[in-house]
Amino acid sequence: AEWCGPCRGLDSAIKELRPKLSNKVEFFSVDIDQKPELFRHYRSGGGIPQVIIFEKGKVIASQRGFGSIEQLESWIDQNT
Repeated sequence: AEWCGPCRGLDSAIKELRPKLSNKVEFFSVDIDQKPELFRHYRSGGGIPQVIIFEKGKVIASQRGFGSIEQLESWIDQNT
């Protein structure tokens, strides 16, 4: 969401990680103000941002919040 500071930080981290991890993962962003039904369907509680890793259409990992680009990259490495 545009009004969410941590979401904007996550967007910046994704832009930086996308080329580095392109052989491992694809990144997609969804604005919950534009697609609230997706947020309601996949949330495991409240709060944004939320990062979800899918494999073959199934959720294999999920986390809420954004700490740092290093933490995000480590979390992706651990779950893919």
